[in-house]
Amino acid sequence: VPPAAEAVTLIDLSDDALPEALANLAEGARTPQRQLPIRVAFALGQWTWQVPLLRSTLSQAGFEPQQLVHIALPDGTSAWAWSPGCELDPLTTNLEQGWSLSLRATPYGAVAIAGRTETGEPAFPYDFIAYGASAFVLVPAGRAHAVAQRLAERASDPSEPGLGEAADALEAAPIRLVVRTGSLLTPGADAAAPRSVAAHRIDAQSWTSVP
Repeated sequence: VPPAAEAVTLIDLSDDALPEALANLAEGARTPQRQLPIRVAFALGQWTWQVPLLRSTLSQAGFEPQQLVHIALPDGTSAWAWSPGCELDPLTTNLEQGWSLSLRATPYGAVAIAGRTETGEPAFPYDFIAYGASAFVLVPAGRAHAVAQRLAERASDPSEPGLGEAADALEAAPIRLVVRTGSLLTPGADAAAPRSVAAHRIDAQSWTSVP
């Protein structure tokens, strides 16, 4: 996870309570007391339909991850990542048959760039990145190389835990969210709140802020 990430969310796709947790997430994201950056709050509010649609899209190319990781980057771009589950050879076939994407090697792994229609629109909404052996990643069409550069960034102080480590350390829940707060907050939030990192667990019953 890049050190400049605004938020990291871990989504347990195997949890039967995930639909209810996504509904709680969307409702809570609209609450000013959550102290969420505007871009992050808006994105979370769309996940009741976006996450099921994304799962269907992944399934078309043979991907059935148990967990999705969402990374919100400071330029407004986001990335969906999951653990690799196959080698590049079957992956190439899956991408071509499922998404009509062609994989090619890059210095950081491999990438498949969405083509363009006759009107210049993306023929597929995502670019795909096989980031070394660590992750498969979907990013908005046309953003693969920029996001790959972001993923290569490292913290100036390696001993300082990043958002990804903080999210992974939270007690298991359908949704675990760690977010940087303090700038461009949702309307009604406390503008004087100091910039910090906030952690949350969201399940079928509640949204719990973790000290």
